[in-house]
Amino acid sequence: MPLSSTVRAACVLTLVLGFPLASRPASAQPAWQGGVDFVTALPVGAFATTVGLAPGGLFWVDRQLGSSPFSLGGEFGGVVYGSENWTSAVVGAPNLSLNMSTSNDLLLWGLRLAAGRRTGRWRPYALASLGGQSLLTTTRASQPGITGDKVASTTDLSDSVLAYGGGIGLTRNLNASGRARLAIAARYSRGGPANYLTKGAIDRGGDSLHLDVSRTRTDTVLFTIGVEGGSR
Repeated sequence: MPLSSTVRAACVLTLVLGFPLASRPASAQPAWQGGVDFVTALPVGAFATTVGLAPGGLFWVDRQLGSSPFSLGGEFGGVVYGSENWTSAVVGAPNLSLNMSTSNDLLLWGLRLAAGRRTGRWRPYALASLGGQSLLTTTRASQPGITGDKVASTTDLSDSVLAYGGGIGLTRNLNASGRARLAIAARYSRGGPANYLTKGAIDRGGDSLHLDVSRTRTDTVLFTIGVEGGSR
């Protein structure tokens, strides 16, 4: 999915949505919106050769710009694109073991600019984003049978890159006032080249670790569904 096509489509939709709203009453007041989404990230391009579908979550908040159909805000979220669990014996104590886990995470954050209808049961909107994303692999050790008692944690590898993109979405009122809505959206995020680890990329054999590091662009298509509140 070329980024230029996504941007052009978002711009056209923004104009279509914004035009009929430009003349709404000046008494309409700017409003805050916020939402929580379940996210499924679909890697595309070279990223798809190393990583599969990744589930996660996203939180966002924004505020309407004056009396326009535009709103500006921020977002933060993440998805898990791989994990492993195993048991490791403690050196010098063969009868004692640790629960080990490794998680491969993609964190997302940045600014978001939305434009859409702020009235009606069904409200289409366009969205553009600019920010960054971090890919990190973390290994944790905990004592068996002691919930939440973490012994140690280490970051095996991490990298952060610029990410930007855009997409479209649709909300539906969940109540008569329209202040609670169900929202679905699809967006393309173009992420820069990053170094990262995938599931099984850490070889723990022998006396030292070997990291099989991947490096590709980190482009994804994000599908989201969630709930939001406020007046868009």
